[in-house]
Amino acid sequence: MNKFIRCWRWLAIVLLCVGGAASAQQEVPLWKDGAPGGFKHPKPELSEDKHETGRLDRYVTYVSNPTLTLYPVAGASTPGPIVLVLPGGGFRFVCIDKEGHEMARYLNSVGIAAAVLKYRTTAPDAERSWDLFSPLLALGDMGRAIRLLRANAAEWKIDPAKIHTIGFSAGGTMAIRHTIDASDGKSDAADPVERMSSRPNSIALVYTTLPDQKLPKVDKAAPYFIVHGADDQKAAVGVATKVFQTVNSAGGSAELHVFAKADHGFGVAPASGTVRGWPALYAEWLRSR
Repeated sequence: MNKFIRCWRWLAIVLLCVGGAASAQQEVPLWKDGAPGGFKHPKPELSEDKHETGRLDRYVTYVSNPTLTLYPVAGASTPGPIVLVLPGGGFRFVCIDKEGHEMARYLNSVGIAAAVLKYRTTAPDAERSWDLFSPLLALGDMGRAIRLLRANAAEWKIDPAKIHTIGFSAGGTMAIRHTIDASDGKSDAADPVERMSSRPNSIALVYTTLPDQKLPKVDKAAPYFIVHGADDQKAAVGVATKVFQTVNSAGGSAELHVFAKADHGFGVAPASGTVRGWPALYAEWLRSR
């Protein structure tokens, strides 16, 4: 327990000291000439600080052009693992700080590179319907992000066989859906990025839900790390246990952590409780891979 207390204190220092540092990172578009498919909001992208954490806590909406913000490990000279961070937000917002940049900064603090995905969203007043969310996922922002990391592995010092993903809430739902949509790439594609595989090397799910009640397609080579609150009122803990059972029953590997008092949306730096130790558990799990 003392180890997790030390981890929490270190995490709090990291977040307080570099809470506004996201703008200093390298942000790159997923597509240089804009996202395909003709999807574009009539309004410009909007970012609003919700003031929910006491730190910078922006929710981004009207996202038409998805991007990756890269967090390389300072001084890295050889290729290493990277974690693609998928924030939540109900597909109408991207909770870019609490479930995005804060996770990336924590991973950097323990020597792991990260990349935060700002994916396309529906309008903030859109009906909460999977029929509306599904086409956005089908456009493949997550898959494109993984391919882009692999295509630039040499330049960005990434081990292409160690591209991990972690999804919070809607980001986890996206990660589950992606297990169905993932592919090895198109060898004859004109765009060299599209020749890359979009399969992640591990999948972490933090208080997630199921995409239209679909369970993940299990890849035995991609283990799962699952975090959930037993008292989650927005995403029932039964989702976490069902995914855990599905992965194990299919011969895959899964680790599940359920915290008695965590609720939903606790992010990387929960205010209190034993759930504060989950980032350290995840970092140790990644190292064990």
